[in-house]
Parts: sequence; structure tokens; C-alpha cells
Amino acid sequence: MRGGAAGWRAPVPLLDRAGRELRLGMYWDFDAKHWVTPEGFSFGERHAISVATLDWEEDGDLDLVVGTDDAKLFRWTNLGTRAQSAFAERAEPVLAGGAPVALDGGHAMPTAADWDQDGLVDLVVGTDDGAVRWLRNAGSARAPVFEAPRVLVAKASDEDAARSGKNVIAEVADLDGDGNVDLLVGDHEDESVEDPRTPAEKARYLELVKQFNAFSPDEKKALAGSDEGRRALGDARVDAYRALREEMKAIAPPRAKLHARVWFYRRVRGAESATR
Repeated sequence: MRGGAAGWRAPVPLLDRAGRELRLGMYWDFDAKHWVTPEGFSFGERHAISVATLDWEEDGDLDLVVGTDDAKLFRWTNLGTRAQSAFAERAEPVLAGGAPVALDGGHAMPTAADWDQDGLVDLVVGTDDGAVRWLRNAGSARAPVFEAPRVLVAKASDEDAARSGKNVIAEVADLDGDGNVDLLVGDHEDESVEDPRTPAEKARYLELVKQFNAFSPDEKKALAGSDEGRRALGDARVDAYRALREEMKAIAPPRAKLHARVWFYRRVRGAESATR
């Protein structure tokens, strides 16, 4: 989304140089029960869920580094300009230590930042298991060469509640103004909740879901819209919908508790060390 003095404009898709939208990976086909690459798109990896921007070749435009749900990293090169991007038709694997990046932990969420403050942009990557890893740029500003990942924050431990948890993304900044960059880590975790419903209630709820899905998209839109739209459906249909929703609400499965927190890891010494 482009911003200006008047605020944000309507979002527009990023395009490759052939004019096609960038599609970040496969989607899961629930009927066939396998991953599918959308027709006409080349990014045949399981879906990308996080994107970082950096000027990879120091040519004045911004390229993309995308992380996938199985913890791989890919580079999407901008062959256009900063003002008018035009990305390559294919993404390339990011190499670290001479091999394509494939981290442990799931869901790679990269951030481009100069962690060791040597003037070169590195990659700092959070993953589902709670670890934060640093890929040091040992090359140059025009030709990054990343070293093998080093752990900045170890994966989460269920026994240690006084630190960041799972599903983490990190930002790098000098938060305490001491001249050293620190880590700001956001996490989120679902706390399992016991389902108190009886087998009969669970079965009834599934039956109600089927009945709810039998309402057409147009009917649902009308029921959620104006009084005029509901009147057009008739009182019997509106009453049936309301009764269905009330019964579903009464025996719906319990919602998992979500914990979402932000943690400050202060840099205390060396290029690889931080403490919370």
C-alpha cells in the first residue's frame, strides 16, 4: 500500500516483469489433501508467510526475502526500480554456509538488519519453535554471502515462562540507546483448553454446522445486512437462522486462550549475545 500526506491508498499487488501477480506459494487442497501450486505461478514451495525487504545488490531498489512455513528462505529480485518494481519470474533459494536455508522450527519469519554492526545487512530469522537465528553477511553490500545460521535466542522451553515463547518474529534496534543493537521479539501461543462438551453435544454441533452451511452466501449476506434484506427472506427463514446461531453459540467448542507478548532482549556483549 502506498502512503502519502492523505494516508494510505488502496492496496495493489506486486507484479513480476511479465505483469503477473506475485503468489507466495502453494495452497492446501482440503478435498485432495495435498499442496497445490496455483496454475501459472512458479513459486512451488509451501506457502510463504513472511516477507522482508532489502536492497540486495545495492542498486537502489528493494528486493524481497520470503520465509515459508517449512522454514526455508527465498530471494525475489526486483528487476525494476524503487518507484516501479518488476520482480523476477522466479524466486531463488537464499544460501547460508553454501547451502539453501532450511531451518529447524517451522515458519521462517525474516528481518533484514545489521546485527553485528559492520555496515552490511544480515538476516535475523524467527521460527515457530521460538528460536531466533542470525545469518551473518560475510560478503559485501552488492553481493551478500550469508554464513551458516547462529542461534541468538534458543528455542522456547515449556519450563521457562520468563522468556519469549513460540511463533516468534524479531526486530533489531538500539532500544536502550547504548550504541548496541538489541532484539525485540514478539511471540504468540495458544493455550490448550479442555472441551467440556458431551459426545451428544459435539455431534449436535457438527449437525448445526451443516445446517448453517446450507444457507447460501447471498442469504448470509442479507441476514447480516439491512432490515430490508432480512425482510426479503421472510420471517420464517430469519427466525430459523437466529435459532440456529443461538443453539450453535450455546454448544460451540471452547476457544483456545491466546497469549501474545513482546520481549526485550538487551545486547550485553559481543555480536552474538543478548539477554532478556
